[in-house]
Amino acid sequence: MLITLIIILGLCLGSFATCLTYRSKYHYSLLYPHSFCETCQHNLTWWQLIPVLGYVLQKGHCHFCHQKISPFSTYIESGFGLLLGSICYFLPWELWPNFILTSFWLLCLSLEDWQDTAISLYLLILGAIGPLTLAPLQLSFTQVVLLGVLLWANWTKKLGYGDTFVILVLGITLGDQTLASILFIASLAALIYVKYTKQHALPFVPFLSLGYLLSLPVALNWAKF
Repeated sequence: MLITLIIILGLCLGSFATCLTYRSKYHYSLLYPHSFCETCQHNLTWWQLIPVLGYVLQKGHCHFCHQKISPFSTYIESGFGLLLGSICYFLPWELWPNFILTSFWLLCLSLEDWQDTAISLYLLILGAIGPLTLAPLQLSFTQVVLLGVLLWANWTKKLGYGDTFVILVLGITLGDQTLASILFIASLAALIYVKYTKQHALPFVPFLSLGYLLSLPVALNWAKF
């Protein structure tokens, strides 16, 4: 029963993440304008905004103008819902809040970074409050050295300020070993992406998010999450 609720929560958070990043991109507030069809500009009704179900009920086409609706948001909603449900199934329930908040924060940043190769400062800072508040902070000499390396990379434009901040938050809240696993997976995935796309300027936060998710099963201590 609890896992079902977690999946539903994931659907809603996935929907909110796509809404948040879309409105941030076009400099809309969260309250205005009302959600609308991008083709006919007609305001959407409440049932059309239900995660996944709204898309299914409309059969993938706008209820008003009958133009095809992009399934992107539906993919994010369903994927994030299943992701939270499957991982929380194996995760001790007391660790759920931190995992859910961290995953939601990384999802928002990944969507924005992938679409615009840029991250809103307010999303970056406000979203980090949850992980930094709920997780036991772990600061070591290794992380102090890493901080210096990250600041140098940021100064020389090798990394963006968003990438640097995300790495620091993950390192402080997860510890050295988990962070090393995250960075290894993220870097490997990014190198593969560059090799096949020939695109050398790429958003790195989505790869950090991938590293975070894939590092969960191999972490030595679940409590680090």
